[in-house]
Amino acid sequence: MLISSGSPRSLGHLRQTVAYAALDAALWLLLQDRATRQLFREALLDRYFPQTRFRYRPTAGPDALRDLDRQMLEEPAAVYHTRLNLTDEVETAVRSAVFKREVLRVYDHTCAISGLKLVSTGTSAVAPLLNACHIVPWAVSHDDTISNGLALCPNLHRAFDRNLFWVDEAYQVRMATSFAELGGQAYGIQQFEGVQLRLPALPEWHPGQENFKKQR
Repeated sequence: MLISSGSPRSLGHLRQTVAYAALDAALWLLLQDRATRQLFREALLDRYFPQTRFRYRPTAGPDALRDLDRQMLEEPAAVYHTRLNLTDEVETAVRSAVFKREVLRVYDHTCAISGLKLVSTGTSAVAPLLNACHIVPWAVSHDDTISNGLALCPNLHRAFDRNLFWVDEAYQVRMATSFAELGGQAYGIQQFEGVQLRLPALPEWHPGQENFKKQR
């Protein structure tokens, strides 16, 4: 409980103003399991430290995270759905974090359309600027398998979500005719008309054509 008002200004001030902290009893029991602690850790880093979370990723994740990676990369969406617990906010947050990590990894941290890829040449890591995009929105599909993922720059992600372009059966970008770029065409999206998607190395990781069809 807090023993004085105001936000702590430093660690020393925090020690002076906070008497103790207490965890919910059910949460405390959950945290006794090593794999569950790692799931919480991943979720908290992704939620509160998205720009620096990759500096604190362990070299080898626990069995639970490896199993979740395998599910997203290898299982059909119908099988994957049987494992979802949509009422568990922590589980949903963890799955979202793993989806982002795995989509960016299989696309080699490269935008599938523009080819943008950033690497660090200094002592500090460059936080990824790419988005892990759901082809069919999560709210509609509840599908976090790799075939429903696409690595895109933020502007292309927003344009895709707003149906300003789609991807055809040959994995080529096709623009909608319902908008015009009045300036800055060099930085716009219409320049990507007809561009071939940069696909992951393994065919089983390619985005599903059935998902693009639903998005269209």
